[in-house]
Amino acid sequence: MIDALFIVANFILLLGTLLLIRVVIKNRDVLEGYSMLGAILTVIPIGIFLVCYLMMENWFAFAFGLVTFGYWCIVVGFKVWSVRK
Repeated sequence: MIDALFIVANFILLLGTLLLIRVVIKNRDVLEGYSMLGAILTVIPIGIFLVCYLMMENWFAFAFGLVTFGYWCIVVGFKVWSVRK
């Protein structure tokens, strides 16, 4: 039962992330409004959740979470890159 809840929750996160990606593709300047600390504090727990999904062998939740994790890693990378300039 809990595995099913994780799958549903991560699917909803996946849909939200795809909407965010669509907005960023249309206008990359949107990323400048993101907080670096907030993005880092988002990436860390998502990474921890992914490790937990692997330990639980919940492959669907893991797969859905990868897209969200990748998006937030890109946001952190963009913020680090923009600070360096």
